[in-house]
Amino acid sequence: MRRFVLLALLSATTLRAPAAAQTTPALTASLRIAAASDLRFALDEALVGFRSMYPSVQIEATYGSSGSFFAQIREGAPFDVFLSGDADYAERLSNEGLGEPPFAYAIGRLVLAVRKDSGFDPRGFAELLKGPGIRRLAIANPAHAPYGRAAVATLRSWKIYDAVAPRLVFGESVSQAAQYVDAGAAQAGLIALALTRVKDSKLVFAEIPEGI
Repeated sequence: MRRFVLLALLSATTLRAPAAAQTTPALTASLRIAAASDLRFALDEALVGFRSMYPSVQIEATYGSSGSFFAQIREGAPFDVFLSGDADYAERLSNEGLGEPPFAYAIGRLVLAVRKDSGFDPRGFAELLKGPGIRRLAIANPAHAPYGRAAVATLRSWKIYDAVAPRLVFGESVSQAAQYVDAGAAQAGLIALALTRVKDSKLVFAEIPEGI
């Protein structure tokens, strides 16, 4: 699971809001978005353009793990849009009548990332992670984060999961896992590609090849 579809789930009220905004620019409306944490930089940039087009629409984006949002929405959290990092979460909510049928909006990619000043070559993949230099490997918590499950699947496919398991450090989201590497709290991380492409990033990375 190194390449996976990300799905969006929209409520019925959300589907009506954009059309109303186009025909009635002065309309006051609100839009609440629950988004997988790896979308922060891209979505924040996109929302700048949205707000300029629809200044009367109050839009709020909250970032976190898809599993946490899944649980919150099932308990009645008032989100209008759910940008999930896992197709299953969005599909299950739709099947339970909690939203419209989901649709794919992006393809997620997993990378092995290290700090630029670490001296490590992330293209070493499994051999790098087995070495003594990687004392901590950061991944998102697989209990509720899709990228965490993808990271575990990758380690198992490399047949090194048992060897590196004692060195794993878990972020509540893939964004937090990336922060651990960026801050030097972990020497490497299996994180989302999108999180390595931010301005002034301290990370270098290698994409996990499909089929490994």
